[in-house]
Amino acid sequence: MHGAGYMRPEKSRKKVSRKEGLMALLFIFPSLFILNAVGFFPLILSLLSSFFRWSMVKTGLSLGEFVGLTNYVSIFTERTFLTSLKVTFIYVTCVLVIEFFLGLALALSLTGNMRGKGLFRTIVLTPLMLTPVVVGLAWRLIFEPSFGIMNYFFEILGLPRINWLGDPRYALPAVIIVDIWQWTPFIALVLMAGLESIPLDIYEAAEVDGASRRAKFFSITLPLLKPAIFVALMFRIADAFKAFDTILMITRGGPAGSTETLTLWIYKVAFSHLELGMTSAASYILMLIVLPPVLILTRLLTGKEGLSALLRR
Repeated sequence: MHGAGYMRPEKSRKKVSRKEGLMALLFIFPSLFILNAVGFFPLILSLLSSFFRWSMVKTGLSLGEFVGLTNYVSIFTERTFLTSLKVTFIYVTCVLVIEFFLGLALALSLTGNMRGKGLFRTIVLTPLMLTPVVVGLAWRLIFEPSFGIMNYFFEILGLPRINWLGDPRYALPAVIIVDIWQWTPFIALVLMAGLESIPLDIYEAAEVDGASRRAKFFSITLPLLKPAIFVALMFRIADAFKAFDTILMITRGGPAGSTETLTLWIYKVAFSHLELGMTSAASYILMLIVLPPVLILTRLLTGKEGLSALLRR
Protein backbone atom coordinates (compact mmCIF):
# COMPACT_ATOMS: atom_id res chain seq x y z
CA MET A 1 0.00 0.00 0.00
CA HIS A 2 1.42 3.36 -1.06
CA GLY A 3 1.71 6.28 1.28
CA ALA A 4 0.05 9.61 0.59
CA GLY A 5 3.33 11.31 -0.32
CA TYR A 6 4.63 8.51 -2.47
CA MET A 7 5.51 9.36 -6.09
CA ARG A 8 6.50 6.78 -8.66
CA PRO A 9 10.16 7.05 -9.76
CA GLU A 10 9.14 7.21 -13.44
CA LYS A 11 6.83 10.18 -12.88
CA SER A 12 9.43 11.90 -10.72
CA ARG A 13 12.09 11.52 -13.41
CA LYS A 14 9.71 12.83 -16.08
CA LYS A 15 8.86 15.84 -13.93
CA VAL A 16 12.53 16.59 -13.29
CA SER A 17 13.47 16.18 -16.97
CA ARG A 18 10.58 18.48 -17.99
CA LYS A 19 11.80 21.13 -15.56
CA GLU A 20 15.36 20.78 -16.85
CA GLY A 21 14.13 21.11 -20.41
CA LEU A 22 12.17 24.26 -19.59
CA MET A 23 15.15 25.75 -17.77
CA ALA A 24 17.45 24.94 -20.69
CA LEU A 25 14.97 26.52 -23.13
CA LEU A 26 14.75 29.60 -20.90
CA PHE A 27 18.53 30.03 -20.91
CA ILE A 28 19.00 29.56 -24.68
CA PHE A 29 15.88 31.55 -25.70
CA PRO A 30 17.68 34.95 -25.87
CA SER A 31 20.37 33.52 -28.16
CA LEU A 32 17.80 31.73 -30.33
CA PHE A 33 15.72 34.88 -30.59
CA ILE A 34 18.71 37.02 -31.64
CA LEU A 35 19.96 34.46 -34.16
CA ASN A 36 16.51 34.04 -35.72
CA ALA A 37 15.94 37.78 -35.81
CA VAL A 38 19.31 38.41 -37.44
CA GLY A 39 18.77 35.57 -39.93
CA PHE A 40 15.08 35.78 -40.81
CA PHE A 41 14.45 39.52 -40.72
CA PRO A 42 16.83 40.33 -43.63
CA LEU A 43 15.53 37.27 -45.48
CA ILE A 44 11.90 38.39 -45.20
CA LEU A 45 12.77 42.04 -45.94
CA SER A 46 14.74 41.10 -49.07
CA LEU A 47 11.91 38.84 -50.30
CA LEU A 48 9.39 41.62 -49.70
CA SER A 49 11.54 44.27 -51.37
CA SER A 50 11.98 42.12 -54.49
CA PHE A 51 8.33 42.90 -55.34
CA PHE A 52 8.81 46.68 -55.10
CA ARG A 53 10.54 49.24 -57.29
CA TRP A 54 12.93 50.20 -54.49
CA SER A 55 15.55 52.64 -55.70
CA MET A 56 17.70 54.50 -53.17
CA VAL A 57 18.01 57.34 -55.69
CA LYS A 58 14.25 57.85 -56.15
CA THR A 59 12.56 56.56 -52.99
CA GLY A 60 15.32 56.57 -50.37
CA LEU A 61 14.64 54.15 -47.53
CA SER A 62 10.99 53.54 -48.46
CA LEU A 63 10.10 50.51 -50.57
CA GLY A 64 8.50 52.53 -53.33
CA GLU A 65 5.86 51.23 -55.74
CA PHE A 66 4.63 47.63 -55.65
CA VAL A 67 5.44 46.03 -59.02
CA GLY A 68 4.87 42.33 -58.37
CA LEU A 69 7.09 40.10 -60.51
CA THR A 70 8.30 42.95 -62.73
CA ASN A 71 11.78 42.94 -61.18
CA TYR A 72 12.16 39.21 -61.83
CA VAL A 73 10.99 39.54 -65.44
CA SER A 74 13.08 42.62 -66.22
CA ILE A 75 16.25 40.95 -64.93
CA PHE A 76 16.07 38.35 -67.70
CA THR A 77 15.85 41.11 -70.30
CA GLU A 78 19.15 42.57 -69.12
CA ARG A 79 21.94 41.57 -71.49
CA THR A 80 24.57 42.00 -68.79
CA PHE A 81 22.67 39.64 -66.48
CA LEU A 82 22.52 36.92 -69.15
CA THR A 83 26.25 37.37 -69.78
CA SER A 84 27.02 37.06 -66.07
CA LEU A 85 24.81 33.97 -65.88
CA LYS A 86 26.83 32.34 -68.67
CA VAL A 87 30.13 33.35 -67.02
CA THR A 88 28.95 31.93 -63.69
CA PHE A 89 28.05 28.53 -65.12
CA ILE A 90 31.35 28.25 -67.01
CA TYR A 91 33.27 29.30 -63.90
CA VAL A 92 31.44 26.96 -61.51
CA THR A 93 31.62 23.95 -63.87
CA CYS A 94 35.35 24.36 -64.52
CA VAL A 95 36.38 24.88 -60.91
CA LEU A 96 34.23 22.04 -59.55
CA VAL A 97 35.39 19.43 -62.06
CA ILE A 98 39.08 20.33 -61.95
CA GLU A 99 39.21 20.83 -58.17
CA PHE A 100 37.48 17.54 -57.49
CA PHE A 101 39.85 15.42 -59.57
CA LEU A 102 42.95 17.31 -58.41
CA GLY A 103 41.76 17.16 -54.80
CA LEU A 104 41.09 13.43 -55.06
CA ALA A 105 44.54 12.85 -56.55
CA LEU A 106 46.17 14.90 -53.77
CA ALA A 107 44.18 13.11 -51.08
CA LEU A 108 45.14 9.68 -52.42
CA SER A 109 48.81 10.63 -52.65
CA LEU A 110 48.96 12.21 -49.18
CA THR A 111 47.26 9.37 -47.30
CA GLY A 112 49.72 6.67 -48.31
CA ASN A 113 52.94 5.71 -46.56
CA MET A 114 55.23 8.40 -47.93
CA ARG A 115 58.13 10.21 -46.31
CA GLY A 116 57.54 13.81 -45.29
CA LYS A 117 53.79 13.43 -45.54
CA GLY A 118 53.18 16.01 -42.81
CA LEU A 119 55.36 18.61 -44.52
CA PHE A 120 53.66 18.08 -47.90
CA ARG A 121 50.24 18.39 -46.27
CA THR A 122 51.24 21.69 -44.70
CA ILE A 123 52.50 23.06 -48.02
CA VAL A 124 49.40 21.91 -49.90
CA LEU A 125 47.01 23.43 -47.33
CA THR A 126 48.79 26.81 -47.22
CA PRO A 127 46.43 28.54 -49.76
CA LEU A 128 43.48 27.88 -47.44
CA MET A 129 45.10 30.04 -44.76
CA LEU A 130 45.17 33.14 -46.98
CA THR A 131 42.32 35.63 -47.19
CA PRO A 132 40.64 36.08 -50.61
CA VAL A 133 41.72 39.73 -50.80
CA VAL A 134 45.39 38.81 -50.32
CA VAL A 135 45.05 36.01 -52.86
CA GLY A 136 43.47 38.39 -55.38
CA LEU A 137 46.17 41.04 -54.99
CA ALA A 138 48.99 38.48 -55.19
CA TRP A 139 47.64 36.82 -58.33
CA ARG A 140 46.99 40.18 -59.94
CA LEU A 141 50.73 40.82 -59.69
CA ILE A 142 51.49 37.31 -60.96
CA PHE A 143 49.31 37.90 -64.06
CA GLU A 144 50.68 41.41 -64.70
CA PRO A 145 51.65 41.42 -68.41
CA SER A 146 54.90 43.42 -68.12
CA PHE A 147 56.65 42.04 -65.03
CA GLY A 148 54.39 39.22 -63.83
CA ILE A 149 55.87 35.83 -62.99
CA MET A 150 53.45 34.01 -65.30
CA ASN A 151 54.69 35.77 -68.44
CA TYR A 152 58.27 35.42 -67.21
CA PHE A 153 57.93 31.63 -67.29
CA PHE A 154 56.21 31.86 -70.67
CA GLU A 155 59.25 33.71 -72.03
CA ILE A 156 61.59 31.07 -70.62
CA LEU A 157 59.57 28.42 -72.47
CA GLY A 158 59.70 30.47 -75.68
CA LEU A 159 55.99 31.35 -75.56
CA PRO A 160 54.56 34.81 -76.30
CA ARG A 161 53.45 37.14 -73.52
CA ILE A 162 49.74 37.10 -72.69
CA ASN A 163 47.65 39.99 -71.43
CA TRP A 164 45.95 37.78 -68.86
CA LEU A 165 43.70 40.34 -67.22
CA GLY A 166 43.20 42.69 -70.19
CA ASP A 167 42.11 40.18 -72.82
CA PRO A 168 38.56 38.72 -72.54
CA ARG A 169 39.84 35.40 -73.90
CA TYR A 170 42.24 34.86 -70.98
CA ALA A 171 40.70 36.75 -68.05
CA LEU A 172 38.18 34.04 -67.14
CA PRO A 173 40.74 31.19 -67.35
CA ALA A 174 43.00 33.34 -65.13
CA VAL A 175 40.44 33.67 -62.31
CA ILE A 176 39.60 29.97 -62.69
CA ILE A 177 43.28 29.15 -62.14
CA VAL A 178 43.27 31.27 -58.97
CA ASP A 179 40.19 29.52 -57.58
CA ILE A 180 41.69 26.09 -58.34
CA TRP A 181 44.93 27.06 -56.61
CA GLN A 182 43.15 28.28 -53.48
CA TRP A 183 40.34 25.75 -53.05
CA THR A 184 41.69 22.43 -54.34
CA PRO A 185 43.36 21.95 -50.91
CA PHE A 186 39.92 22.15 -49.29
CA ILE A 187 38.64 19.27 -51.43
CA ALA A 188 41.83 17.34 -50.65
CA LEU A 189 41.48 17.99 -46.91
CA VAL A 190 37.89 16.70 -46.75
CA LEU A 191 38.69 13.67 -48.90
CA MET A 192 41.78 12.88 -46.81
CA ALA A 193 39.57 12.76 -43.72
CA GLY A 194 37.22 10.43 -45.57
CA LEU A 195 40.02 8.16 -46.75
CA GLU A 196 41.53 7.86 -43.28
CA SER A 197 38.15 6.85 -41.86
CA ILE A 198 37.95 3.77 -44.10
CA PRO A 199 38.95 0.63 -42.10
CA LEU A 200 42.14 -1.01 -43.35
CA ASP A 201 40.79 -4.51 -42.78
CA ILE A 202 38.43 -4.06 -45.74
CA TYR A 203 41.42 -3.57 -48.04
CA GLU A 204 43.21 -6.53 -46.43
CA ALA A 205 40.20 -8.77 -47.05
CA ALA A 206 40.06 -7.58 -50.67
CA GLU A 207 43.76 -8.37 -51.14
CA VAL A 208 43.18 -11.87 -49.78
CA ASP A 209 40.46 -12.29 -52.40
CA GLY A 210 42.93 -11.20 -55.09
CA ALA A 211 41.38 -7.79 -55.87
CA SER A 212 43.49 -5.48 -58.01
CA ARG A 213 44.27 -1.88 -57.10
CA ARG A 214 41.71 -0.66 -59.64
CA ALA A 215 39.04 -2.97 -58.24
CA LYS A 216 39.74 -1.82 -54.66
CA PHE A 217 39.48 1.81 -55.72
CA PHE A 218 36.14 1.49 -57.53
CA SER A 219 34.58 -1.14 -55.24
CA ILE A 220 35.81 0.05 -51.83
CA THR A 221 37.34 3.52 -51.84
CA LEU A 222 34.82 5.44 -53.95
CA PRO A 223 31.66 3.95 -52.39
CA LEU A 224 32.93 4.51 -48.84
CA LEU A 225 34.14 7.98 -49.78
CA LYS A 226 30.68 9.18 -50.82
CA PRO A 227 29.91 11.09 -47.58
CA ALA A 228 33.19 13.02 -47.83
CA ILE A 229 32.63 13.71 -51.54
CA PHE A 230 29.14 14.97 -50.77
CA VAL A 231 30.36 17.35 -48.05
CA ALA A 232 33.24 18.68 -50.16
CA LEU A 233 31.17 19.30 -53.27
CA MET A 234 28.26 20.87 -51.37
CA PHE A 235 30.56 23.41 -49.79
CA ARG A 236 32.32 24.12 -53.06
CA ILE A 237 29.10 24.52 -55.06
CA ALA A 238 27.86 27.11 -52.58
CA ASP A 239 31.23 28.92 -52.51
CA ALA A 240 31.74 28.84 -56.28
CA PHE A 241 28.34 30.38 -57.00
CA LYS A 242 29.11 33.07 -54.41
CA ALA A 243 32.60 33.81 -55.78
CA PHE A 244 33.09 37.53 -55.36
CA ASP A 245 35.99 39.04 -53.42
CA THR A 246 38.89 37.37 -55.21
CA ILE A 247 37.46 38.17 -58.66
CA LEU A 248 36.72 41.72 -57.54
CA MET A 249 40.34 42.22 -56.52
CA ILE A 250 41.76 40.66 -59.71
CA THR A 251 39.55 41.93 -62.55
CA ARG A 252 36.51 43.73 -61.05
CA GLY A 253 34.42 41.73 -63.51
CA GLY A 254 36.28 42.92 -66.62
CA PRO A 255 37.39 43.17 -69.25
CA ALA A 256 34.07 43.68 -71.06
CA GLY A 257 32.23 41.63 -68.44
CA SER A 258 34.19 38.47 -69.24
CA THR A 259 34.69 37.65 -65.54
CA GLU A 260 31.53 39.24 -64.14
CA THR A 261 29.78 36.51 -62.17
CA LEU A 262 26.23 36.82 -60.82
CA THR A 263 27.43 38.00 -57.43
CA LEU A 264 29.49 40.76 -59.04
CA TRP A 265 26.51 41.75 -61.18
CA ILE A 266 24.29 41.91 -58.10
CA TYR A 267 26.93 43.95 -56.28
CA LYS A 268 27.10 46.49 -59.11
CA VAL A 269 23.32 46.80 -59.34
CA ALA A 270 23.12 47.35 -55.58
CA PHE A 271 26.01 49.73 -55.00
CA SER A 272 26.46 51.42 -58.38
CA HIS A 273 22.84 51.79 -59.49
CA LEU A 274 21.28 51.59 -55.97
CA GLU A 275 18.41 49.45 -57.31
CA LEU A 276 17.68 47.44 -54.17
CA GLY A 277 14.44 45.90 -55.41
CA MET A 278 16.12 44.42 -58.45
CA THR A 279 19.08 43.40 -56.30
CA SER A 280 16.81 41.39 -53.98
CA ALA A 281 15.09 39.73 -56.93
CA ALA A 282 18.45 38.79 -58.46
CA SER A 283 19.61 37.32 -55.14
CA TYR A 284 16.60 35.01 -55.02
CA ILE A 285 17.13 34.05 -58.65
CA LEU A 286 20.69 33.09 -57.71
CA MET A 287 19.35 30.97 -54.86
CA LEU A 288 16.96 29.19 -57.25
CA ILE A 289 19.83 28.60 -59.67
CA VAL A 290 21.95 26.97 -56.95
CA LEU A 291 19.19 24.58 -55.81
CA PRO A 292 18.96 22.28 -58.91
CA PRO A 293 22.67 21.28 -58.98
CA VAL A 294 22.56 20.70 -55.22
CA LEU A 295 19.50 18.45 -55.54
CA ILE A 296 20.96 16.61 -58.54
CA LEU A 297 24.24 16.00 -56.74
CA THR A 298 22.39 14.86 -53.63
CA ARG A 299 20.41 12.38 -55.71
CA LEU A 300 23.48 11.08 -57.55
CA LEU A 301 25.51 10.54 -54.37
CA THR A 302 22.74 9.28 -52.10
CA GLY A 303 20.66 7.25 -54.53
CA LYS A 304 17.55 5.71 -53.03
CA GLU A 305 18.93 5.47 -49.54
CA GLY A 306 18.61 9.18 -48.83
CA LEU A 307 20.89 11.81 -47.35
CA SER A 308 20.46 10.77 -43.73
CA ALA A 309 21.57 7.21 -44.48
CA LEU A 310 24.60 8.52 -46.38
CA LEU A 311 25.73 10.79 -43.54
CA ARG A 312 25.28 8.03 -40.95
CA ARG A 313 27.99 5.92 -42.60
